[in-house]
Amino acid sequence: MDTELLSEAKRIRENRNIITDIDYDLSFEDFILKIYINCDSSKYGESFQSYIRKNLYPKIRGLSKCFERGDLHVNYKKYFEVKISYLNKNGKYSVTHIRNWEKFDYFILCFVDKNFNSSIYCIPKNVISENEKLNSMNGSKYINIENTFVAKRLSLKVNYVNSVLNKKSVLKGTSYNDLQNFISSI
Repeated sequence: MDTELLSEAKRIRENRNIITDIDYDLSFEDFILKIYINCDSSKYGESFQSYIRKNLYPKIRGLSKCFERGDLHVNYKKYFEVKISYLNKNGKYSVTHIRNWEKFDYFILCFVDKNFNSSIYCIPKNVISENEKLNSMNGSKYINIENTFVAKRLSLKVNYVNSVLNKKSVLKGTSYNDLQNFISSI
């Protein structure tokens, strides 16, 4: 076994998925770079959600998974599911673990392009959950025919995001400030 590769692998494992309290004080732009560098996809989604919760507290708060109402809420009146996706090499964004059975109002979606510029959308749940391009996360349509609770995924091309989601978003723009302003207005 190559000792240099082994050392590098151990170094990465020791530092993987570590986000500190100081990281949550970074600007939004720097934070999305930090989580991309430090985290795998399951952790950067969770970290992005925590960034919103910590930086918009007390207006928006976290929610236990047992409620099945999404990730965040404002006064138990508006509920949000939070997702982040970095553009893949095929030029698509992936929105994963879509749980149609959960009762929430909006998806907060952050898409990060190849230059690490972000665009944020706040989309009514039905725009995503009723999309004809939804696929099961695991197994085929046939395998899941009797399953009531099947997590779904959606692959979106950049032009779809720019045209369709931009029109459906309830935000005035696509910046983190636009999200902050919307949450403050609720």
